[in-house]
Amino acid sequence: MKNNQALGRGLDALIPFYAEDVQSEDAKSDSSEVEINLLVANSAQPRKIFDDEKIEELSESIKTHGVLQPLIVVPQNNGKYKIVAGERRWRAATKAGLKTVPVIIKNYSEQEVLAISLVENLQRQDLHDIEKAHTYQKLIEEFSLTHDSLASVLGISRTAVTNTLRLLSLTDTEQDALLKNKISSGHARALLSLPEGKMRSNALEAIIKNTLSVREAEKLVKNISSPKVIKNAVLKDVHIIQLETELTEAVGNKVIINESEGKGKIIIEYYNKSDRDRLVEELRLLSEKENRG
Repeated sequence: MKNNQALGRGLDALIPFYAEDVQSEDAKSDSSEVEINLLVANSAQPRKIFDDEKIEELSESIKTHGVLQPLIVVPQNNGKYKIVAGERRWRAATKAGLKTVPVIIKNYSEQEVLAISLVENLQRQDLHDIEKAHTYQKLIEEFSLTHDSLASVLGISRTAVTNTLRLLSLTDTEQDALLKNKISSGHARALLSLPEGKMRSNALEAIIKNTLSVREAEKLVKNISSPKVIKNAVLKDVHIIQLETELTEAVGNKVIINESEGKGKIIIEYYNKSDRDRLVEELRLLSEKENRG
């Protein structure tokens, strides 16, 4: 498939070709009605989650105004049509109870279908970062692109491409948390500073459980990745790790909590005599305040 003629035009030439071919007013006038049950989703569709609320809103609009923009489809050998562009409209039209929808039938190659479906989705603002990452990877593999060339095609920086692709290093559990918006891409990149395993899964649990900000997550990761903590991190409860982070931020010095069977020590590090005296004075003032209260 990589020797297809479409590749000869280059991916950057394929995108404007698609825009000119199917998005002009003349192309829209060439649309025809096709039974909705003859349409099938495109397995190369990078979008894995469709917002039910937005589909419902679009469905209500379609009930009133109809499908204003034709779907782009390619014919299949079994008499059905694969959707190249417009799966949201198809889902909403189905929900609205339509029997037919307007389509523009094109004879694109499989490679053209892949490129168009991927790039069109990238142009949507609500495509999730993890879905973007999988899309970038498909484009790189299918069209033998480098990070630089993909960045050029998409009109973004190479750093943006590389940072997005880093998300594919997340485990399936971590990717699922990102896709379901339990964590953000900033949280995910902080997690990737840790080696895959127990420490990282503990950190993920702490971030979600305590609804940490990205900055707090970065501090948490920095705290548990220090050499002294790594030795016993797999045994340390995520709540203890979070307490260490909160206390470290509160006193301005690194705090280590060693606990076993409900007993333990809270260790506050200091780095010179004046630093020690400052901590002692703060604790003294805190004690006096508590006694007065």
